[in-house]
Amino acid sequence: MALAQQDYPGPIMYLNERIAKFYRSRLLSSILNDAPKLVIDFEFENLDLDPHSFKELFGQLATTIRVNRVKAEPFQLVFANYKRDGPFHGEFADRLNLDRNLVMDTPRSYLDLYPRQQLVYLSRDSRRQMREYDPSKIYIIGALLESTRCRFASYNKARRDQIVCESLPIDRHVDWRQGQQTLAIPVGVKMVAHLYHGMDWK
Repeated sequence: MALAQQDYPGPIMYLNERIAKFYRSRLLSSILNDAPKLVIDFEFENLDLDPHSFKELFGQLATTIRVNRVKAEPFQLVFANYKRDGPFHGEFADRLNLDRNLVMDTPRSYLDLYPRQQLVYLSRDSRRQMREYDPSKIYIIGALLESTRCRFASYNKARRDQIVCESLPIDRHVDWRQGQQTLAIPVGVKMVAHLYHGMDWK
């Protein structure tokens, strides 16, 4: 009879802990070496999301943390406009493990954290396309599910905050045969990372 994990916890737990420590040390190194910051904007938590949408958003953010964690040079992830007394944190904080994954969360706006001229909001609705990674800039991705209901939400927010807004050129590099041109949050993070490392979009 095969042993269940709880019947044989030693090496499995040890291996997982060793891997966790390895990734955590790499995240810590990125912070100490002042690696580029990538901001996830939680201002859109105020949208009336249904329970299913909340779960989908959690899934995308959990994947984003994992994607960043395994990068050779991870970004410093910053959750701005993040409310620890909000419904999202109350529902998913334990599973996101923000502290363990060295994600900085703050209720403050990115405008309070960084100079306005350094900020670039990434939105599918901008006509100005991001063609290369600028190391002097801090890029922002909205923590929202791209849908018709959220159309222009991040674009309008960038205009309201008077910061640069750019789009990822998915129409030039993805053969989108049908449906809306939308990207999940972790896919957007991967594309920014590819540009950061000078890699091709494809």
